[in-house]
Amino acid sequence: MSKQEKNFSIERQKGSSLVILSGDLSLNNISDIKSELIKLFNEAKPTDLLIKNAEVIDLGFIQLVRSFNFSMKERGIKSTVKFELTADQSTILERSGIKSEY
Repeated sequence: MSKQEKNFSIERQKGSSLVILSGDLSLNNISDIKSELIKLFNEAKPTDLLIKNAEVIDLGFIQLVRSFNFSMKERGIKSTVKFELTADQSTILERSGIKSEY
């Protein structure tokens, strides 16, 4: 299995970060995404994660994002997660009990 192209950007602003994740958000790219999230966690700045234009998204990615968000809040650092997905992807998340924003 070949590694698909990863697409994500991090916009650092004074005192905060906006992370936009799109493309293949599956186990194929999870280690690269995790590395970037760890860097952001260590910076300890408020962080907004926006997941949009996901070609592939899986449970491993969702667990990583939820863990990041929980860990940030546990440290008292503001962190939000918002999903902008297709209707089909949104339906699957909703039926799995996962909110589109937290």
